[in-house]
Amino acid sequence: MMKQPFNDDADLEWGFDFQPFVQDRMYKTSTRMAKLMDRNLTQLVVNTELVGESA
Repeated sequence: MMKQPFNDDADLEWGFDFQPFVQDRMYKTSTRMAKLMDRNLTQLVVNTELVGESA
């Protein structure tokens, strides 16, 4: 007979252990996106300045 993969205690433990991991991933993803957007914005400003000078 196979052992049940989940019992209530394990489920509860897993839930608590999993939460910080999810928050950490979300934080990393959002900071990465913010960095990318920041870089793109900087590039846009530089390009605009270059176009302004050459015009």
